[in-house]
Amino acid sequence: MKLSIYNLGVQATGYVGKTIQAISDMMPLDQGAAKATYTLSKGVTDCTIVLKDMDDNVVYTAKCETSAGALDFLWDGKNINGEQLPDGAYKIEVLTTVPEGETSASVTTTVFGRVTGVASDDSGIYLGLGDALTTTLDYVVTSRNEDYWDKLIAEIQKNNGSSSEDEEIKEE
Repeated sequence: MKLSIYNLGVQATGYVGKTIQAISDMMPLDQGAAKATYTLSKGVTDCTIVLKDMDDNVVYTAKCETSAGALDFLWDGKNINGEQLPDGAYKIEVLTTVPEGETSASVTTTVFGRVTGVASDDSGIYLGLGDALTTTLDYVVTSRNEDYWDKLIAEIQKNNGSSSEDEEIKEE
């Protein structure tokens, strides 16, 4: 078992500097930028993204796309009043409404984060996302190249804020 964890730890160091996508409802705000995806199991009549700080205070809300499938959400780290929030961990919730009599839509969120370090203990291997969040290897969905986070920041700044309809950041 120790050799397995050691081998995974060595492999995990290859993620440092890259951006990963991981299943989570905690989103890292890093350098004033954040990206998440939300996947709706079916179309809904209303959709709202709610971001909360670590004290469970609502800091930001936005209407979001209502069609079924995987949809992107970019955030510039500004609160409801337009003030820049500090980098850190923020909870993302996607609230949906369906027509009366229909079953609710299931929602899965994934978040993107720049891997800043690797740690391990007897329970597993952990990847640090920014300075405030960790995830385990088993929640990692994709890995992006080293310049992905810089391109993400530039895209958010170009669009002057957040959007759930922004184009996918292109990889080279």
